Amino acid sequence: VSATPPNAPFFCGKLIFGAKRKVDGDLLGHPQSILVEVVMGQLEVSVEDKPVLLKEGENLFFSGSFRYGFRNPLSREATTWLVAYPSLFRA
Repeated sequence: VSATPPNAPFFCGKLIFGAKRKVDGDLLGHPQSILVEVVMGQLEVSVEDKPVLLKEGENLFFSGSFRYGFRNPLSREATTWLVAYPSLFRA
């Protein structure tokens, strides 16, 4: 994870997913608004058990109060931007 300096109301960071890696939404623990955009590769975003495959340049905006997770379906790294409001960082 590469992020902007900690800022209480806002988070913007780059997430790099290794080949075939996945991250559960519980790891982030963020119940507010989330925007994820694929910069390189592909990312499968599962929201309430409904998978959405995002390709380079595509994005998805959703509420973090839903059950969600991220999975890189490819055999190479995937790079994404993740924007959260309010911030993922806890005070």
